[in-house]
Amino acid sequence: MSLQFLHWWEINASKKILLVTYFRGGSTLLGELFNKHPNSFYWFEPLEEFENSIDEFWQETHTPESSFDILDSTLNQRSHKLYKSFEIVHQVIRSILYCNISSIKEQVLTFKIGNFLTKSKSMSVFAKCASRQTDLSKIKYDDWIESQDIKMCHRFLKYPCQNAIMRVIKTIRVPLAYTIDLIRSDPTLKVVYSIRNPLAMFNSARELYHYGPEDISNFCKRMNIDWMTAKWLQKEYPDNIHIVKYEELALNTSSVATKVYEYIGIEIPREFTGSEPSRLAHGRRSDRFSTNKNSTEAVNRWKEAMHPGAMAVVTKQCQEIISAMGYTDDIPYMSNFK
Repeated sequence: MSLQFLHWWEINASKKILLVTYFRGGSTLLGELFNKHPNSFYWFEPLEEFENSIDEFWQETHTPESSFDILDSTLNQRSHKLYKSFEIVHQVIRSILYCNISSIKEQVLTFKIGNFLTKSKSMSVFAKCASRQTDLSKIKYDDWIESQDIKMCHRFLKYPCQNAIMRVIKTIRVPLAYTIDLIRSDPTLKVVYSIRNPLAMFNSARELYHYGPEDISNFCKRMNIDWMTAKWLQKEYPDNIHIVKYEELALNTSSVATKVYEYIGIEIPREFTGSEPSRLAHGRRSDRFSTNKNSTEAVNRWKEAMHPGAMAVVTKQCQEIISAMGYTDDIPYMSNFK
């Protein structure tokens, strides 16, 4: 057996996992089930720099003249905009999952290092090297890395990536439809689709941003397209898609986490099976984007905290996806505000 083959086997034998979720979707708990694994390579959100390109996909799906089937394998050939978006996302994801660090677009490695790269234990050495800091806490949220500092630090990504038993990307920006070609090109890819009640998501997000009815409507249309894609994947590629509800994970962390690891094909660490959700929470309380709180309490907190008017707007705009995802039991809370 040649050394070249052994090297190829080592690179490709690692489990490749893509977590697809949403902003304020409660996915921190799920992400930490991978980030805190003793032998994982975990990369949180490598695609923010390309958000505008990805948004072009959603803009095209929202136009009245858009009648194409999002599940059509020729989707990336329908327009230059869509092809460009597909090409960028696929190139970044494949480069990371196959440890082709030198081919990762420079923007991915320089963009907001304090927000993304410091959240991963397997990338902390790279973050220190590239930012020329010895203390992660000194790296600011929106710090950028100078281009000349990147190449000399590549080895601090490549080695942990190659040696990990699983490589995990978590993203809140990738349309689930983009995973179809990724699965077709690599049938070993495992996609985990994490969802949460839209009412709870918007209650959490409103503390950071203002969302109007049109924004809410468009976002729930996106969720509906993703949900249809997920159900299609379950029929066509049942071994490549696993759906996780945040509420179920928060309330039954051990059992849901065990099922996720069974789906991936890796034995779950013993310390995870007895964990309380709060032990897996990640993020500094001073970080406005963190979810460092008791996840069990967070499941139902929105029902008391959300403004009645906001609840009415979200329910009106998102009733279809709320029902499709099985959150109809939460709709009666609206009866008091009609």
